[in-house]
Amino acid sequence: MKYWDDHHQQLILDYYYAYTGITSGQTRNNIITELMPVLTYIAKTAMRLTNMPQDDEHLQNVMIKIVTHILPRLNEKKLQGALHYLYLSTRRYCINQQVLKKYYHEDIADNTDVVSADTTWNADYEINRDDIRREILDALDDKIEEHRIINKTSTIFLINLKEYLINNDFDPRGFNIYIQEKMNICSTTYSGLISRCGIRSKIFNEKLINN
Repeated sequence: MKYWDDHHQQLILDYYYAYTGITSGQTRNNIITELMPVLTYIAKTAMRLTNMPQDDEHLQNVMIKIVTHILPRLNEKKLQGALHYLYLSTRRYCINQQVLKKYYHEDIADNTDVVSADTTWNADYEINRDDIRREILDALDDKIEEHRIINKTSTIFLINLKEYLINNDFDPRGFNIYIQEKMNICSTTYSGLISRCGIRSKIFNEKLINN
C-alpha cells in the first residue's frame, strides 16, 4: 500500500519502544498524532470493505479501537509487518461489529441480513470465531453495566443470558423457555425484557457462532 512508507514504519518502531519503555505519555501521543492520517486511511478502508456505515460516529469508534487496543498489542514479531497487522486487526474488528449487529438493536430491521455472503468475509468470520465470542460477551457486559442500577430484573435477565451462551456454546435457542421458567415470568414479561435490554428476538432462533 503506497500510503505506508519507511517514515511510517519508523514511527511504529518509535511508538513500540516508547510504549514498552519509560517514556512520557506526551511522546507517545505525539507519535500517534503523526500516524493519525495513515491510521484513518486504514480505518476507512476496513470500514468500506466490510460494509460498515461510512459516518463520523463509526469512524470514531474504529479509531478508538486502533489507538486503545490494536496499537498497544504490537510486539516485536509484528513490527516488521506492522501495516499488515494494523489493517487485518482493524478489518477483523469491523467484521465483528457487523456480526454483532445481527443480534443487537442498532436501527436495523429484523429482516436485514447484515453479514455479507462474500467468501472472503466468511473466511474471516471463521478465523475470528473466538474474537466474535469475546465481542458478544463484552457487549453483554456493557448492557449489564448499563442496566445494573436502573432495573434489577433486566440485569438478572442479561446475566442469565450471558451464562446460558457460555454454557451452550453460544447457542441461544431454548433460552426463552429456560429464562421464563427460571425467573417465573410470562411470555409478555419476557418480550418486554428483550425490548428493554435492546436485544432482537431473532437471536433466539439461530446459533450465534457456528462450529
